[in-house]
Amino acid sequence: MQLLIVDDHPAQVDSMAQTIPWCDYGVKAVYKAYSAKEALETIRAQSIDILITDIRMPDMNGLELIQSVRSISEKIRCVLMSGYSDFEYAKQAIQFKTAGYLMKPVDTGELTALIEQICGELREEWNVKEVYHNAMYTLRENIPFLRSQLLMDLLQGREIARPVLCKKMRALELPFDCEDYVCMMVIRMDEESAVEDEVKLSLLEYAITNMAEEVFRETFHLWHCKDINGHLVFLVSLNHEQLQKPLHEQTNEQYRLQLAADIGELQKKTRTYLKRKISVLLVNRWVRLSEQVVPLYHCAIAGIRKHIGSEQQFFAVVTDDAETIRIGSLHSLYEPPMLLHLLEIGRWDMAEDRLELVFKELDAKWRESPEYLSEAFFFIAGTFMHISHKNGRQLQNMIGHYGKKLQQNRSFRPFHSLAQLREWVFDVFALLQNDLQKQQKDPKLTVVERIQAYIEQHMDGDASLQAIADHVALHPAYLSKMYKVETGIGISDYVMKVKMEKAVELLRNKHEKIYNIASQLGYQTPHYFIRVFKKYYGVTPQEFKLSQ
Repeated sequence: MQLLIVDDHPAQVDSMAQTIPWCDYGVKAVYKAYSAKEALETIRAQSIDILITDIRMPDMNGLELIQSVRSISEKIRCVLMSGYSDFEYAKQAIQFKTAGYLMKPVDTGELTALIEQICGELREEWNVKEVYHNAMYTLRENIPFLRSQLLMDLLQGREIARPVLCKKMRALELPFDCEDYVCMMVIRMDEESAVEDEVKLSLLEYAITNMAEEVFRETFHLWHCKDINGHLVFLVSLNHEQLQKPLHEQTNEQYRLQLAADIGELQKKTRTYLKRKISVLLVNRWVRLSEQVVPLYHCAIAGIRKHIGSEQQFFAVVTDDAETIRIGSLHSLYEPPMLLHLLEIGRWDMAEDRLELVFKELDAKWRESPEYLSEAFFFIAGTFMHISHKNGRQLQNMIGHYGKKLQQNRSFRPFHSLAQLREWVFDVFALLQNDLQKQQKDPKLTVVERIQAYIEQHMDGDASLQAIADHVALHPAYLSKMYKVETGIGISDYVMKVKMEKAVELLRNKHEKIYNIASQLGYQTPHYFIRVFKKYYGVTPQEFKLSQ
């Protein structure tokens, strides 16, 4: 911190600057000024954090000085000194957001306490700003990845509320809006590129996306990601006012031709500069970004399979609504977050909700279909098996007679009705949850026992939260929260309880001295031990001794 003292009495300024050990209170440099004008010159030349100024000065008083300082910097903390206990000064000091108001002659203890407080507040502000700037820097560094991830979420059908989606798109500085009309382009790296090592392939993909941005920028905006098939998927929107209204057939054809020309240019540049071939499929159907991106993507993937296949350096356009995949699948089984992922992170409540969603969809669409019942059974049973195996258990050993369904011959239908399947799934889910949660709880109980044993063995030494956390190799914050959840009391409360119970045990020995008991319990002075004991039991140790 850097501090400036201003007073038209040089002796007052010099005395304050030289007699107070400012370094002890967080101040590194102290500047002096004998007038408001000189103070303003110093503030413009130096990075001043704290200003201490007298009110009554010639030419410009302290309040006017603070007003001028505010026009230079809002961050400087200002402290006023006055020999006049005038309420009007105090009111104006509040108006100018001063950090303190001291009466002359200034009490050194009062001044240093105020400076220490201001330094603490400034450090806290700096820490908050540093965290914010670090977060913003990290965000900007990761914007390409976050943009890609958001688009992947949309393609996979993850439900994102429209206001949330719009907010995320603005935060990621995307030139898209929820109401924009978009079409889709998918680029496939052809076989000779697919065998490249991961680093080289990433560089190629980076180069292709940059080239695409350059080629399309005159007419279109692009937003891309890499999907699970290794394809580069681009949403394409117009970069002018027509973005905001539906595209008529004539306009659609105009932009289809422009897109085709740009795609041809991109293929040419890729072949010329990167020596690689790419195949491109364009879904030339314009839909609202917030409404129909998933069908557009399904159409694109089907188009790659049907129209491009094993061809290289190929370009295909899909325009027909009939190309849209009418998938009769159990969407709720495969939508993220999937049942498997929810169970892996222990979100049993969300996993149960997902199962409810699956059965709701089955009941609404395929209640009487043996094939869909079997699909749901094998998918859910496989997920249950995977989770139990990851936890070192056999599913059949965990679910008892329910495991018979897993042993049926493949030609045998495991269930004849939706109600039977539902009953089996939720019964097995409950057994699996109880077993695995018990496994998770046992290690926590072991940690609790180790904590308590450590406290009992170190009553005369370091039984602090940090020392206990180091002993059990856990973060202090997590340790404190976990212990309270498992036992119902905080660690400090337990330490106090153990010490007081031990104190009672020792006090029952008539020959044990109170100062020895205090030492055995880790208290620095008998006086402090007596105060703590009385607060806990309502009597002093000596009074307790006499009552025995």
